[in-house]
Amino acid sequence: MERQTFRFEDDGQFPNNQRYDVVLCRGIHVEDPDQVMEFLRQRGWTGAWVNGIYDFPHYHSTAHEVLVCIQGTAEVRLGADAGQTFTLKKGDAALLPAGTAHQKLSGSPDFQAVGAYPEGQSFDMMYGKEGERPGADRRIEELPPPGPEPF
Repeated sequence: MERQTFRFEDDGQFPNNQRYDVVLCRGIHVEDPDQVMEFLRQRGWTGAWVNGIYDFPHYHSTAHEVLVCIQGTAEVRLGADAGQTFTLKKGDAALLPAGTAHQKLSGSPDFQAVGAYPEGQSFDMMYGKEGERPGADRRIEELPPPGPEPF
């Protein structure tokens, strides 16, 4: 398994996260969505879902998020304009600390991901719009660390 870490700057619109790194792992063994969701649940990541990734930039101020690609490929932008674009394929996963902007730019028709959040956290939807901050910044700052890395 290959593991990389990144930290993206606050661009004024999207806070990203200044305390915790984005973790990108490649080469995770993936069989099916149920197996991935159970794997995450056993490691304290709950509220799992299976779907794609929104095609507009957004972030969460009330929860960290893990995304595991289970099918297909996608070009995903992390960190908005201050970030980078990554190609995710089956077996790739990203741990996104609260505040990290993310967006699917393009993908294969069969692209799917499993997403989950640390136990006890519920996600909100933030779009980088005027008025979201400083409330979003305060909520991000109040969150505990993302917890054990599920990979």
